[in-house]
Amino acid sequence: MSLRIYRTMLTPEHLGQAVELWFKRRGFETQRLRDETGVVVQARKGGTWAQVAGMSAAFTVHLRPREEGVEVSTQITRWLDKAAAGAAGVLIFSPLMLTAGWGIYQQNKLKEELLTFLEYYVAEVGS
Repeated sequence: MSLRIYRTMLTPEHLGQAVELWFKRRGFETQRLRDETGVVVQARKGGTWAQVAGMSAAFTVHLRPREEGVEVSTQITRWLDKAAAGAAGVLIFSPLMLTAGWGIYQQNKLKEELLTFLEYYVAEVGS
């Protein structure tokens, strides 16, 4: 899980809308919900290839108000399932290990791209 605090006057709702749009522009299915602590954005890609490649897990982004700004935490769900698919690939079908590893790499890369987007977005819009 990654956790960052963005010093901004923007609300979690505003940043949640920006995160949801960012994912949609990359072809993800999204949903944005309020919970007791703030806003939750979930994003996932579907399809057979995404599942085979280990990319079917959902990204969950929590945005919570803080006195100095907005706390953003990201988590890639089903991480352990991909590790299990990788282990099964070694024992049963070697290409499965490669696709699970590729999926983990792609999701970590996407998480870093999202956090970079938020840094630029807050600097441009939230100052």
